[in-house]
Amino acid sequence: MGSSADSKVCHAFRIDEPRLHSLVARIRNWVFTRGYALTSKIIRRIMDPISILPMRSAFSTRLASTGFNFNFYSIFVPDVLHEFELGVWKAIFIHLLRLLHAEGKDRIQILNERFRRVPTFGRSTIRRFSRNVSGLKQMAGRDLEDILQCVMPAFEAMLPPPHDDIVMTLLFTLAFWHGLAKLRLHTEETLAIFHGITWELGRTTRKFTATTCEVYDTRELPTEEAARGRCKAALQAKKSSKSKGKASSRTANSSGSAPKRKLLNLRTAKWHSLGDYPWSVPWYGTHDVGNTQQGEQEHRRVKRFYIRTNKNKAARQIARRQRREQILRRLLHKDQQRRAEHAAAQQVNTQSPSDCSSGQPPLQSQRMYDRPRNGTLIQQAATRRGAALQLSEDDPLPFHTSPKDRYHMSASERHRDNIFRWANAPGNRDDPALKNFLPNLKDHLLSRLTGRVYDGDEDTFGSDEHSTIQFVNDNIYFHKALRINYTTYDMRRAQDSINPRRQADIMLLAPYEDDGDSQANAHPYWYARVIGIFHVNVKHRGLLSRSKEVQRMDVLWIRWFGRDTSAPGGFKARRLHRVGFIAHDEPNAFGFLDPAQVLRASHLIPGFAYGKTTEYLQPSIARQPEDKDEDYVYYYVGMFVDRDMLMRYLGGAVGHKGLPSNRITIQHLLDKVKRFIHRCAQTQSIRYLKDSLNDVLLDKLWADAQSSGANEQSHADPTGEDSEGSDADAELVAPASDEEDFGYEWEYPEDRSEGTPSEETDTEELDEQDYAQLGLEEDHDQEEDGEDYAPL
Repeated sequence: MGSSADSKVCHAFRIDEPRLHSLVARIRNWVFTRGYALTSKIIRRIMDPISILPMRSAFSTRLASTGFNFNFYSIFVPDVLHEFELGVWKAIFIHLLRLLHAEGKDRIQILNERFRRVPTFGRSTIRRFSRNVSGLKQMAGRDLEDILQCVMPAFEAMLPPPHDDIVMTLLFTLAFWHGLAKLRLHTEETLAIFHGITWELGRTTRKFTATTCEVYDTRELPTEEAARGRCKAALQAKKSSKSKGKASSRTANSSGSAPKRKLLNLRTAKWHSLGDYPWSVPWYGTHDVGNTQQGEQEHRRVKRFYIRTNKNKAARQIARRQRREQILRRLLHKDQQRRAEHAAAQQVNTQSPSDCSSGQPPLQSQRMYDRPRNGTLIQQAATRRGAALQLSEDDPLPFHTSPKDRYHMSASERHRDNIFRWANAPGNRDDPALKNFLPNLKDHLLSRLTGRVYDGDEDTFGSDEHSTIQFVNDNIYFHKALRINYTTYDMRRAQDSINPRRQADIMLLAPYEDDGDSQANAHPYWYARVIGIFHVNVKHRGLLSRSKEVQRMDVLWIRWFGRDTSAPGGFKARRLHRVGFIAHDEPNAFGFLDPAQVLRASHLIPGFAYGKTTEYLQPSIARQPEDKDEDYVYYYVGMFVDRDMLMRYLGGAVGHKGLPSNRITIQHLLDKVKRFIHRCAQTQSIRYLKDSLNDVLLDKLWADAQSSGANEQSHADPTGEDSEGSDADAELVAPASDEEDFGYEWEYPEDRSEGTPSEETDTEELDEQDYAQLGLEEDHDQEEDGEDYAPL
């Protein structure tokens, strides 16, 4: 898969034509009339070269004579769930487990422990892993998908070099391919990248099988050995009598043979079908349309119905329960409409102009959900050590809120405390997280109240300006959760829920920095961990005051992450980005943030290979009790946690306005598309590429392929393989501009001007580094149709 020979096979399309019908009818006549066996040489000599069976499909029989030239071979669409998640990826993951067994040293136990520590993300996007991931017990496709999205930090440093580097590259390529395959919206650039990463996946997997798999003597897993033993015992019991079968099964289980040697088998239909995925998108649409995962999930719903029956005429009882659900759902919908109309009418009557400008629902309309309770709530808040509420605390936040608002925070003011008494409590006085808490908070509030644009650095004000801020009743109001609304890559509205105890990591756009540092603007996002969600009611006095009324200010108290520049990450390096906490003695280790600045939640996976440390922060309320006053040295950014997150790092998504595309990745992968056009010119398959790429981009690629054709023939490789291409040719294939195609405006000033000499020089240097990093030149001799890698 991914070689030129496999590409030619993929484009040798089979057509359901009369000549094939006649051939099948003739073979069936020989079998049923003349008595030929299906295994006879004369029949196999006809069927084997074209890989057919002596039977016709019902689709062929019914639809071939309709006059529409219908080819029933073209109706079979890719199935990501069964072909990749439950097929290719499961097979590779099982073989990785065999490698860990062969390596020994408790690698399997370490892997299970690491997966147990992977944090959750979203609403069932990444769920808590089981205690024994390597056992693969009761795992559905969604579980294997979660494993793929979180597997890189868990497998890091589990094998010695260079095999660890090969495995990390393979896992990154698999996760990247899987993310592109499940996109709900493709563009010309993403399709071109999809083609390139598919060929890259084939090359990387072949390198893995030829290098790492050949070194280790991989045997059956204990579960595979046990399954083989059970199967053998069942066969013996079936052959013998009932009494003897029991004895033979006990004998087989007690005297089982040694584990058999197992290799990674890539000679499967599921593996070779991956090459068809990019080509099928222009024909049938994105793969979520034909994905069987939606139908598979309905099995759980029917099973839940069956459990509630008495097993007697279960179908009738399931139908009755389903009708009741429909009636209740209609009543609930009417009740929601009535509540929404009531809330809208109350909002019009009670909302003030200042409330409208803040983008928050009015306090009166949300207080209808408050249910005051008796108790010593204020006394409990006074003794609370940190700013995070317990999960059992009641902090009402309506489930149905407007998707137009940037964020949602509860309007309840029941979890309050005196801000001065809380910040200067005996247990918090020596906490580095609370050092200069009140002055820094007032600096943050003054920056927002005076309308200053957030540029990443907090403005510093003097004591005179601080005195113009007055906290109403000296109270601070804590909250349990924050909901962030955002626009996805396919122009839908989605929501992330953030709370300091479970899912506290966030990401925001990195402001542009013009300080001359080449690494300053290399990454588009900043990362932080929320350690407290609260709001304060303040009055602002003085000359800079814009309002004399009480204003509610929603604030996030955060602990900043810093990007590790010593470990390259991204699509060029084929590694996840790595971040770590800033030391507490740094001036910007902690800070405050406006919730409107949050882009969305981030999935940060601990770098298990580097362990934990206490050097970043002494015991503090900034950590949760389960952290035991320790921090991981590094965290990895989950780029593949969902498709929207992937497109935020890849760039160029329709719904992500203002984010520049990753030119390095597109440049490299489009060069692969250009070379493939030259290869498939003789197969008349270029029409499929026209369906998947725009005309302008295709003309550039086709012209470059023709111009380089003479050079490739004159400098042909003695083995007859295609050359890899030069950096100069790659530079001619510039990607289409997002600003031209979609009317985007670049976030950074240096992206607004293109074609300058300095920019062309930088692009050429990056391309050279890209080819050197990927090792294309040194690996190409074994990539295409050579003896070392036979086409699979």
